[in-house]
Amino acid sequence: MTDKYKAMVTDPLVFDDVRTVNHRPHPFMIGPKHVIAASQSGGMLSEAICRSVPCAHRGCRSDYDEHVSDLVMFVNLTRNAYSDEVKAVLKPIADKSEADGDGLNGFAFVETPQKFKILLDDE
Repeated sequence: MTDKYKAMVTDPLVFDDVRTVNHRPHPFMIGPKHVIAASQSGGMLSEAICRSVPCAHRGCRSDYDEHVSDLVMFVNLTRNAYSDEVKAVLKPIADKSEADGDGLNGFAFVETPQKFKILLDDE
């Protein structure tokens, strides 16, 4: 998915990464029981194995599907830019993600040493 959207990010933005954030309650943890279950069923540590064995995080009794997160695209500003310019780049990405069912939940701006800003259109 990263490559599909990376090419869509143009000036005044540059692509940084796509990753999961805001894990609730925390990232699903794979432990020894998952490895044992995988080795007993052909060796593949698959999503089906993760669904069959609870999270290995200490004290967690939640199933695989009870661990959720947000999928976010991180971008950097290349210069100070007006909000309409930024929207013109991000809206087609959001629309494509929705149409393709990729589950992109939003965008985050990475602060750079230059500390570029998004300006209101009337500034």
